[in-house]
Amino acid sequence: MASDCVLEVTDLEISVRKNPDWLALVKGISFRINQGETLALVGESGSGKSLTALSIMGLLTQSDIKITHGTVVLHSKSGKPVALHASTEEALNLYRGLELGMIFQEPLSALNPSLTCGFQLYDVFRRRLRFNHQQARDASLSLLKEVLLPDPESVFNRYPHELSGGQKQRIMIALAIAGRPSILIADEPTTALDPTVQKEILDLLKSLQKSRGMSILIITHDLPMVAEFANRVMVLRRGECVETGTIQSVFANPQHAYTKALLLCRPPLSGKPKRLPVLQDFLKDASTNHDSIKESLGVLSLNRLKAEIQVLNLSVKIPKKKSGFSFHKAFKYLVNYVSFSLFPGETLGLIGESGCGKSTLARTLLQLMPASGGTIIYKSISDYRTEHFNALPSRKFMQLVFQDPFASLNPLMSVGEAIAEAIAQHRIETHSKKIKALTEQWLEAVGLQAAHYTRLPHEFSGGQRQRVSIARALCVNPSVLVCDESVSALDLSIQAQILNLINDLKNTLGFSCLFISHDLNVVRYMCERVMVMKSGAIIESGTSDEVLRNPRQDYTRQLLQAVPKFEFK
Repeated sequence: MASDCVLEVTDLEISVRKNPDWLALVKGISFRINQGETLALVGESGSGKSLTALSIMGLLTQSDIKITHGTVVLHSKSGKPVALHASTEEALNLYRGLELGMIFQEPLSALNPSLTCGFQLYDVFRRRLRFNHQQARDASLSLLKEVLLPDPESVFNRYPHELSGGQKQRIMIALAIAGRPSILIADEPTTALDPTVQKEILDLLKSLQKSRGMSILIITHDLPMVAEFANRVMVLRRGECVETGTIQSVFANPQHAYTKALLLCRPPLSGKPKRLPVLQDFLKDASTNHDSIKESLGVLSLNRLKAEIQVLNLSVKIPKKKSGFSFHKAFKYLVNYVSFSLFPGETLGLIGESGCGKSTLARTLLQLMPASGGTIIYKSISDYRTEHFNALPSRKFMQLVFQDPFASLNPLMSVGEAIAEAIAQHRIETHSKKIKALTEQWLEAVGLQAAHYTRLPHEFSGGQRQRVSIARALCVNPSVLVCDESVSALDLSIQAQILNLINDLKNTLGFSCLFISHDLNVVRYMCERVMVMKSGAIIESGTSDEVLRNPRQDYTRQLLQAVPKFEFK
């Protein structure tokens, strides 16, 4: 064993109780991380990545999930090896934060919403490191500055909901490194962040790793990011390691069909294939459902509705917080005099950094937020009749697919009931048997099974839940579908399936689509036209090739430069 080894995992097996036996979820994986090294764990949801990370931290708190075989050994700062797999909770608390740090996937869920960000960091220094009041406050402000947060004094007194996604992630990084750990575990640290913020976070982690000599175990589904950030990679599938090695050896010459599939499922940097490859195209043991999806689409008796929306000088503003006594109200513009058109049958992309107003614009179009000024004209074309509306004609005219399908589905309602409720509410069908039959057709149309009708959302994977959300949105025959970061949190293989599904449904049903995303490769693949948004205003628009290949604005160039350039041939 090399003297610079920080963490060693040997033949790790994690199992869940299936009375009376135990079922292995992670099956005998082994790896080691040396000082200053970055190892990436990649694979689909359910492959065992996060379970492995939680087992290292001793956070497998459920009694029916445990390590059933193997060892997890930390080589502590004192030089003494610590068997984490056999340590008590009290012993593990001595190492969490001080030897082992962890950045969780969703910072808003990981941070306490009722405490200021500064106090949460201050509390670490007071309780864990035994600093006095002034030392803890000074150390907190210094660490906020080290993670490159602007105006640390202001951030110290803010609550998590008052910060952007990138700023919350920086707070999480500060909390994780406060005790100067030897190894940092980062579980999807840049998921759902726009390219420029993602690059800032990764650059920050690299800088902290170099200055503090940390090792990093990063868990992600973003393979281009892995190619630029990690030294070594381990590919997991169904709890097993299918391939491991240096970034150069694995990505330049993958040996396993699963690794090749993951690398090729991402929309390419150049060219626009008619259909993205999916795992089923590479793996013999995976069943394909392309034909059944097309057959189900043909069964659905829907009119080919087309839509157009025209937006003129749309603005959305909110009052600014008052500072001192003032007679005049000050406003902040979330959407700043925006004009555009969504043409019949097209997919229009909307890109920009977090907080630029993309989601606000979408919600205003859906009349979920009031407009402060301007005009929105909704046009619905069916049977060659045209109607003009100054208000949304009905809730079924436009439908929204949210970023997080689990949060948008009722956890107590089966997926069949969720779709059937929409069909009944908008009176697409009125008879209960016909409603159920149509619901089952839609489940099959999005690649699920009619037998899934009675299942609850938690019984599905993330990709399957997103399919349910798409079915629920389209079952009411909308003329416009708004996709708000609808694939940003999905694995690349699942992302490819969902993108293919949206294109199949769009070609069959003829709706228009407003596609909001921070993934420029996905936007290039999906959209005929693109709009670039900054500080509430559209600063550039045109065809996908014009905007994303020859941008006119420096801001657009910055977005493009932040995108990882790795491409597997």
